[in-house]
Amino acid sequence: MNKSDFMPTSIACDDNLFGNDAVIFVHGWSCNRSSFFSQYAFFSKGHRVIALDLPGHGESPACSGLDDLMSYSEIIYEFLAAKGLHKARLVGHSMGGAIVLTLASMFPGLVEAVVVLDPVPMVMTPEFYAALEGLAISLEKGEVEMRSAFVAQALFREDADPQLRNEVVAMMSTTPAAIAAAAMRAILQYDGLATAKSCRAPILHIAADPPTNPIHQMEALLPAVINRQILCAGHFNHHEQPKLVNQFISAFFEKVSRESRA
Repeated sequence: MNKSDFMPTSIACDDNLFGNDAVIFVHGWSCNRSSFFSQYAFFSKGHRVIALDLPGHGESPACSGLDDLMSYSEIIYEFLAAKGLHKARLVGHSMGGAIVLTLASMFPGLVEAVVVLDPVPMVMTPEFYAALEGLAISLEKGEVEMRSAFVAQALFREDADPQLRNEVVAMMSTTPAAIAAAAMRAILQYDGLATAKSCRAPILHIAADPPTNPIHQMEALLPAVINRQILCAGHFNHHEQPKLVNQFISAFFEKVSRESRA
């Protein structure tokens, strides 16, 4: 299905249909909405919460023509409009972090606040770019083993829980190779620094250990961003330390609410 024919209402999601303060969770590369099960349960107690599957991921139908992260953002915007949502707080992990920043820069009137969980690098080094491009090429050839190895070795610390590591690898392996490859190509076109600088909404960055975006670099390049870090937790810090991640997000949302009332 081409993007022009894609129906935003076909996006699969969990929606608690409660409250007015909408919090939207956007999963990372090759993942699905189950990635946010801990956050969905926690924030559903006091917010309208939606966790969605990006096109071609989880239970959402595939869509061709998603050549960049702006295309993903446009679909999410149309999805939220179909839900009747005109204000939202966005939370994205990894690629999802890049998407919510893009969405906030494209549709500033929609977004009240942005949380990025160890997002795609704001400044991508040549080495990192080459590694991701190599992964895209392997997936385009149908060589899915490289994805599993990349996730297990590059996205988790050596001391990570083996069961959690295996569960995440299994979850990410359910995304078709062609979908994962196209999404990676979209990531490779992303200009994170320019996108973040154009975002008017307040931003909370929760880094992993080690961080994809070093804290000192974020402070120098994007001084308005609030930085937090989960120590001893890798790229999937919202899985490894969900309570702490939820506390950081909750405190940030409370700050945003206070400032909006002032």
